[in-house]
Amino acid sequence: MHLAEQGAGRQGHRTRESWTWHEFTLTAFHFPGQTFYHSGLLAEGHGKRVFFAGDSGAPTGLDDYCCGNRVFLGPGRGSRFCLDLWRKCAPDYIVNQHQDRAFCLTPEQIAYMDEMLKERERLIVEITPWSHANFATDEWWIRTYPYEQEAAAGASISIDVEFTNHGAQETEATVAPVLPEGWVSEEPSVRITAPPETSGSRDAALPRPDCAARITLGVPPAQRPACT
Repeated sequence: MHLAEQGAGRQGHRTRESWTWHEFTLTAFHFPGQTFYHSGLLAEGHGKRVFFAGDSGAPTGLDDYCCGNRVFLGPGRGSRFCLDLWRKCAPDYIVNQHQDRAFCLTPEQIAYMDEMLKERERLIVEITPWSHANFATDEWWIRTYPYEQEAAAGASISIDVEFTNHGAQETEATVAPVLPEGWVSEEPSVRITAPPETSGSRDAALPRPDCAARITLGVPPAQRPACT
């Protein structure tokens, strides 16, 4: 048996999509355990199931050590999503390319890690002012896109300010640019409404895409290049 269920994934690709390679059945998964855009691969053949997990798991448990990687807390998200998938796949071996040997996790070990993640979420909410733990741990819940761009003097550029709403309630946000001398903005401010519990990206393939406010800026005609 293999997991051939399909669902939309990043940039139109499919998560849980299966194909054959020689005598093996391979199934690709969205697997947000090391980073938000991480992936996993299940290989089935010769009566065994091997899950290639990248850095999302280790014999000692879960590798989760960087807030910037956006490993979300909550049921069905981040590492808990990965644990749920391991429960369903029940791999005989899990492979992390940085480990000398493959390993496996018992149902009891998976349940223990799941409870620790629940406790982590509870404690973070208790010690921070946010309505959801992910506001405290996700340093990119407000961000700009693109990260950088080139523009000529006298031209216009657009910047999207993207919002991930981790909360259970719809919320409003206002973006007002603070500009260097000589720069102008077509909009003094932009107001948007962010739906609740968005997915963390504006990718339309995701179930609840993030929203964004677009600001258009005018570069001064006499602006000198930042570097030559």
